[in-house]
Amino acid sequence: MLPGARNARLTWGICLGLALVTLATFWGVFSCKFVVCDDPAYVFDNRHVQAGVTWDNMGWAFTTRDCDNWHPLTWLSLMLDDDLYGLSAAGFHATNLLLHISAIPSSCSCCCNV
Repeated sequence: MLPGARNARLTWGICLGLALVTLATFWGVFSCKFVVCDDPAYVFDNRHVQAGVTWDNMGWAFTTRDCDNWHPLTWLSLMLDDDLYGLSAAGFHATNLLLHISAIPSSCSCCCNV
């Protein structure tokens, strides 16, 4: 086996392990509700998010500074979550967990120089 192939297999093994640990650690989020901290402004009191993904809302997402941040991908993700799950907190949490797990391979690749 080539040294690079072994290194790649090790990296992917680490990624898989981290993904499984992350999933096991945060599995409980599916039974959690929304929190009062920022969920009202971001989700259930936000008419743009509740209206879902539309051309007007996509324009709003790229131009707004609501919640004192410019983060259009966050707004688009929340709109899509609302389209998919309605106001089910479990759906929003599931998307968040999947996004975090999907970041693991790129993080491992950077750290392991693959």
